[in-house]
Amino acid sequence: QVVFKYPFLDNDALIFWKVYHRVLELFYSRYKENKKMDNVWYLEFTFKALLDREIVSPESYEKLHERWINWLRWLYDIIKNSNRQVLATEYNFRAKNLFFDNIPITWKIDKIDILDFWINNNESSWQLAFFKENVVLVDYKTWSPKSIWEIKWISRDWTKKDSWWNYFRQLMFYKLLCDLDQEFSSKYDIWWLALDFVEGKDWDYKYIEVPYTQEEYEEFKNELLQSWNKISNIDYWKEILS
Repeated sequence: QVVFKYPFLDNDALIFWKVYHRVLELFYSRYKENKKMDNVWYLEFTFKALLDREIVSPESYEKLHERWINWLRWLYDIIKNSNRQVLATEYNFRAKNLFFDNIPITWKIDKIDILDFWINNNESSWQLAFFKENVVLVDYKTWSPKSIWEIKWISRDWTKKDSWWNYFRQLMFYKLLCDLDQEFSSKYDIWWLALDFVEGKDWDYKYIEVPYTQEEYEEFKNELLQSWNKISNIDYWKEILS
């Protein structure tokens, strides 16, 4: 099955990503269930409890604990002052048995936000909202924030840079999963894609809404088909290995 893998990270970074990601999942799940936000201590307590389960050196523990607790406190204030409504966290497609063409695909989405009516304050948006709920597919990132130019893999002189396209490709993959999931697509309309840079490098927070065109979507799907054809071709691997 086609899934996304993460780049190789050192042990501390890998542990941080795992723990930080899980903390946000639990926090948003409780927020959605209880209809109110926990105090910041919940984030701190949960982070410490999860970090205590990991095997790290005392030096690494102190570094991770102090550094990320401060960032979680900072992130909490940002979340508290936002107007985003959470539809789901860790929305998983593994049991959906989805196929694109003849390619089995799966993964899970970090968070799905409901788009508020006040954002959609125009006639076409209200019409869409009447039949389906408008949502935003959100992926967490714990690296330095990227500009929309980098995410859309286009430089300021309008030349494409393939090495930049990883983030946008991942968001397109999420959209494809949702489109293929009949249960999801019958209830929700994907209005935006978004990257939530939750780590806050240099205390710089960015929640970047990423628009897309049908042409970009089709380009992604064609690339996926071409990639699948390559990895399914024994001659391709013979050439690579030789």
